[in-house]
Amino acid sequence: MSANALVVAAWLSHGVLLAAATIGILTSALPLPGRVALAVAAALPLVAAIPGLARRRRYTYQWLAFALVGFAGAASVEVVASLGRSPFAATVLLAALVELGLLFTLSRPARPRPPANRG
Repeated sequence: MSANALVVAAWLSHGVLLAAATIGILTSALPLPGRVALAVAAALPLVAAIPGLARRRRYTYQWLAFALVGFAGAASVEVVASLGRSPFAATVLLAALVELGLLFTLSRPARPRPPANRG
C-alpha cells in the first residue's frame, strides 16, 4: 500500500473519530454545559493535530498516537459499560485503533531502496 493511501486512510479515520467523539458526547445524558465542555475537551487535541497531519509531520504522528491511546481506552470502557449499545463509543474505539495503527506505520522512517541490479 502506498504512503498516500495510508495518509488518506488516516485522514478518513481522523474525521470519523472527531465526528463520532463529538456527536457521542453531545448526545449523552450529561447536563448541557457538561456535554459542551467535554465535547470541546475531546475535540481539542484532534483539531490541534490537523495542521501537523496536513504537513505530514512525524512529531504530530507521535503525540497524536499517544492521545489516541486515551481515546481508545475511554471508548473501550464505555463500550463495556454500555454492553455494546453505544454506537458512537464503538465507532470511536474502532476509528482510534485504526488511526493508531496507521500513525505507527506512517511515523516509521522509510526503508532505503536496494540499489538497482545492473548486471
